[in-house]
Amino acid sequence: MIYHFTDTARLPWILHDGELQPGRCRVGGFPDPDFLWATASLVGDRTASAGVGGFRDGLVRLVRITLHPEDFTPWRVASEQHPDWTEDHIARLEAAAIRAGSSQADIAGWYCRSSSIPTDRLVAVETRSWSNKSWKPFPLAADCVIYARQDHKVAAGIAIEGVRYFSERVEHPSDGRRGYATFRAE
Repeated sequence: MIYHFTDTARLPWILHDGELQPGRCRVGGFPDPDFLWATASLVGDRTASAGVGGFRDGLVRLVRITLHPEDFTPWRVASEQHPDWTEDHIARLEAAAIRAGSSQADIAGWYCRSSSIPTDRLVAVETRSWSNKSWKPFPLAADCVIYARQDHKVAAGIAIEGVRYFSERVEHPSDGRRGYATFRAE
């Protein structure tokens, strides 16, 4: 099995959209759209899209999604199949991962795909908090709560162990990247 790491700011939107989608890469001159990334590592690596600050502060939980390896391509093979990923892009991405604390073995365990994957192809979803390192199963059939806030913005949320984790999608005005503003309720 392979794993995609994210957080509870993104999870309700994944469930609501019915698919895990590649991100939009607007940083560093990398090709856009980006790949949908996964790793062979059970613990992930420092390049995963998860809100570390929000994780430490309890605003989000870390999410590990288990995936079928046959739905993905090893990173080096995928980069060769997409000519918009030049040797310079590959070298800069891998160097950034090494600077962030990943090893060559971590990079060798990277997998990716250029298209979305429907949530019915997810094997399992687990979450954990900063203070409790054990992974807890999250039911794939869990309903995603969508509601309108007072300012008429739409937020999505999920409940885990009596805590409701919410986020709203935010577009960065400078470059159009998507981000998530998080909050929680008990």
